[in-house]
Amino acid sequence: MTESAKGISVGSAKEAVFVRVVGRGTFQNGQPLRRYAVERIDHGCSQFFVDLAKCDGMDSTFLGVLAGIGLRLQQNGRKGKLHVVNISGRIRVAPPLFARARPSSAALIMPSRLASASREST
Repeated sequence: MTESAKGISVGSAKEAVFVRVVGRGTFQNGQPLRRYAVERIDHGCSQFFVDLAKCDGMDSTFLGVLAGIGLRLQQNGRKGKLHVVNISGRIRVAPPLFARARPSSAALIMPSRLASASREST
């Protein structure tokens, strides 16, 4: 994959927004995604689909952007949903991390980070 092919692609149709992450989700590409999401939610989009099939990983800021989108979709009586699809074997779903925010929310954790955290806690 060339460097120019990496990044975030977005599109929308009716009430749905589609996001594809190619390469890493980082603080650099997370903020433009956040601004786009806020704009689309304010214009009535209530379903966000985030495709991680080609995602190599993400930093904590990008993860926070995804969590923020999910929370905004539920603010002020909204019934929107964030759908994370095509999670590769390199990314795991760890529901307990967001249990305080919403029991049904899920965090995405890189397995290498889980292994590091386990070693540090022992």
